[in-house]
Amino acid sequence: CSPFPEILKRMDGFTKKWTELTESDVARTQYGEWEEREVGGPHRFIVKHNEGHWGKKRGGRHAPQKAEVVSGFNSDAFNFLKITPQEIIGSVDKEGTLTLDSTDSTEGLLIFNVSPMFAGHSLITPYPQRKYPQVMVKPGLEMALNFIQKVSDPLGRLVFNSLGAFASVNHLHFHYLCQRFPVENCSVFGSVPGRNHLFKMFTDYPTVVLVVQTSPVDPLMGFLEFLTARSIPFNLLFTPKTVYIFPRKNQVHNVGVYRMAVAEVSGCPIVQNREEYTNITDEAYSRSMAEEICPEDDTLREIWNYFEGL
Repeated sequence: CSPFPEILKRMDGFTKKWTELTESDVARTQYGEWEEREVGGPHRFIVKHNEGHWGKKRGGRHAPQKAEVVSGFNSDAFNFLKITPQEIIGSVDKEGTLTLDSTDSTEGLLIFNVSPMFAGHSLITPYPQRKYPQVMVKPGLEMALNFIQKVSDPLGRLVFNSLGAFASVNHLHFHYLCQRFPVENCSVFGSVPGRNHLFKMFTDYPTVVLVVQTSPVDPLMGFLEFLTARSIPFNLLFTPKTVYIFPRKNQVHNVGVYRMAVAEVSGCPIVQNREEYTNITDEAYSRSMAEEICPEDDTLREIWNYFEGL
């Protein structure tokens, strides 16, 4: 059966192209092989499992290594200038408009994820020819925000992993996918310090989550530049109207059972074996997130000081 709910089929061109690629030799793993279930408990986490995924994925799965939040582009390492033309779904211009079957990389590309974990799982690479490393820059952020604001399907999301937060490729990119995440169910807000009322903070989640609207872009960009300058890794979840920001510990501290990139910190643990899939609990996963992801007190003080200074 189709991985897309009926409501998503209005994206006919994209859906058709993506589905064709999942059924072709371009795909290393099959989306239809994934299992998922809701974990009982207050956070309504969603756990996903595919036994064969990690062995076929580009780069595989390894123990977390210390990663600097800023690292220069390396032309010798894998990057999105090395993909095959068959992986390209279309081009994306600076206004976020997708042109299917275009391979013009002057501005941006939408690339099929050869190991898809979610319906529609693809990659947006802003200005790939400029060879931006996986460090947020304003032109890339603006393209991503314009793209997600134009997406018509109600489950369309963009996500981002910084270096040090399990980014696997050091070439600027965002993941596009069709999935509502459990963190979006949070409803208890607190205020951040200072007089800036654009940012809010959830108080009913196991790690720090800051929330800001997708427009205007400058407050968000300023905060991400601050995190980067302080070498604080982060993950981002974009909906058409809201950005969820997860400042966190470096991935080297993520030594437990769960490897927590953006899907995982958003409440969707992707586990490696059936035992983890069967036995995961809300309490255990919340504890892992609080201990291994939530920033140290000194880092939190730096963040609160940033907001107090605005």
